[in-house]
Amino acid sequence: MVVLEAVISREKRPRFLELVGVLIGFVGITVLVNPFSSTGEGRHDLAATLVILMSAFFWAVGSVYSRRARLPGSPLLGTSMEMLAGGLGLFILGTLFGEYRGLHLSAFPARSLWSLLYLIIFGSLVGFATYTWLLRVAPISLVSTYAYVNPILAIVLGNILAKEPINGRVFSSALIILGSVALITSRKKTKNSPRRTHH
Repeated sequence: MVVLEAVISREKRPRFLELVGVLIGFVGITVLVNPFSSTGEGRHDLAATLVILMSAFFWAVGSVYSRRARLPGSPLLGTSMEMLAGGLGLFILGTLFGEYRGLHLSAFPARSLWSLLYLIIFGSLVGFATYTWLLRVAPISLVSTYAYVNPILAIVLGNILAKEPINGRVFSSALIILGSVALITSRKKTKNSPRRTHH
């Protein structure tokens, strides 16, 4: 997102420390995902990884474009339009690929239904509406830090709710990611802080 914003809008180039913070955060995510592991743990399917990376790229393109596009005045309305369009597209694809043949609502446990409800309310409505609003009022470098914070929240919630272990690699990556976010946000505060004058 930061690179795309710099290419599209030559007047809003990111500052050096912001770029350093973004790169450090990327290193932290790489350490967390551990794509170069030679053991069974941490191995990833190359095709699936490329699909995820491409989806992230197109998400970044849409986020940067939305800062200049003519959008509804209400962030909630804009989010609803986005989710309805995406839902319709997934419904059509799911129908074409016959995914509904293996769908049995009676087999869903209550825990899955509560999880789905949580994702609808907080993961989608609240989360996307907040993200849309931030794209309008905050620098792109600051908004992009959500991609670094989300994995940390997932680690914490996984440990609390599912007793997932936090090993040294995960802890180290979390420190790197939090450091990158702190670097980006502190640079923004420094930029906005009033200058002292000497008499």
